[in-house]
Amino acid sequence: MPHPFDLTEAATTDLEESLEYIAADSVTAALKVADQLESAFRFLADWPAAGHHRRDLTDDPDLLFWPTGRYLIAYLPSQHPLLILAVFHGSRDIKSLLPRRLELL
Repeated sequence: MPHPFDLTEAATTDLEESLEYIAADSVTAALKVADQLESAFRFLADWPAAGHHRRDLTDDPDLLFWPTGRYLIAYLPSQHPLLILAVFHGSRDIKSLLPRRLELL
């Protein structure tokens, strides 16, 4: 049985804003990205240790990252259910955005 996952409110907003932006040009492309991210969330829920630390972004030992397409998923594998903290597009300044996300926990 697959393990469940949750998205923080901020991660849900990340996802919605990204998909809306993509859909403005192509609904098909937005649906493809949504499927890719959903698959990544399910994979991480089943294999929470699969991600890696990003010392260039944070020293938080509990936070792991998983790249999916042009996105970087930040998540807490020790949470049950697995907690998706953020879904950042790779062009964003993740290092400056991440501390605020951690404060919201």
